[in-house]
Amino acid sequence: MADSTGALHDGNPVGNHADNPFGADQKPRSSRSVSRKRRGVGKPTLVAARPAVMPGARAVLGALLCVVAALLTLAAYARANRAPTTRYVVAASDLEPGAAIQPGDIELITMRLPAPLRSRAIDRADDLLGATVLGPVAKGELIQIGNVIKKAGGPDSQEFSFPIEAAFAAAGRVRGSDRVDVIATFGSGDSAATEVVAADVLVAHVDRPNASLASSREVLVVTLAVDGAVDTIRLARAVAVGKLMLVRTTGATRSAGAPPVASSTDRAVPPVNAPTVSAPSVTAPPPTAPTA
Repeated sequence: MADSTGALHDGNPVGNHADNPFGADQKPRSSRSVSRKRRGVGKPTLVAARPAVMPGARAVLGALLCVVAALLTLAAYARANRAPTTRYVVAASDLEPGAAIQPGDIELITMRLPAPLRSRAIDRADDLLGATVLGPVAKGELIQIGNVIKKAGGPDSQEFSFPIEAAFAAAGRVRGSDRVDVIATFGSGDSAATEVVAADVLVAHVDRPNASLASSREVLVVTLAVDGAVDTIRLARAVAVGKLMLVRTTGATRSAGAPPVASSTDRAVPPVNAPTVSAPSVTAPPPTAPTA
């Protein structure tokens, strides 16, 4: 039925509040809104919560490596910025080759050195006292182990090396810093003569080279630090033509009756490869009876 405006809505006037299902102050919903509500679009939907995912083993390992790398970086940074504490020996004055180092020739200075140089530097000044300079060292220059040499017997001693079987060197127990007597035997049989050619000599060091495959005997190379009291020429001849034996005297007190060291005037050591000549025997004629 039409109203005064002539508009109809399902046969009922729009202005009739009793017949308007949306109320007086509401506009009618569109058919699309009604259809959505009918389909249940406006109802809340329940969504199941996903379980928490734990990190994998690779992720944990990667995080651990990152932490370790960070700690190492911090440690390296701390070492790089830390003040050096090690002191090394440097030349306090210009050192010439052949000079013996005295206390005033060297000094200790605190510095930081790289690893290759640190392994060749010297951090104890007392170890260099008495050492011989091998090459020129300028003032303030770092002294390395290749610049000097320190002999066991002092700067004035001479080092003498020779091979000897271990059985004749205290069963191979002779070592550096020992004291030994060098005994040589010349000749053989009843005509053999044995004497001490060097007494109470310092052993600088003992080398043990690889034994020959053809021989089971162990051979030592003994280096003696001899001084002016030892006749090095006589010792060299004894090594060449005599049979040597080392008697270890370390810590021993030499008695008053100990055999003296034979000098070059006491007995002439036969020269190298010299033949031994024996004197001919002379037979005296038998006595003759006196004549009347």
